[in-house]
Amino acid sequence: NWWDLFAGTGAIGIEALSRGAKFVRFTDLNRLPIETIKENVSHCKFDSQSEIKRGDAFN
Repeated sequence: NWWDLFAGTGAIGIEALSRGAKFVRFTDLNRLPIETIKENVSHCKFDSQSEIKRGDAFN
């Protein structure tokens, strides 16, 4: 399992999934990165292995 904090485009978490991580939780505070992560995760077909949440990583 992996937690991609301040995920941005989701590249780190997607790379972890491509290398065998069973599940990745993506977290970012801003709306635009969350939409980008959703698109990228879907494009790579990792929807069932991920959770995408908008929020403050420190709270």
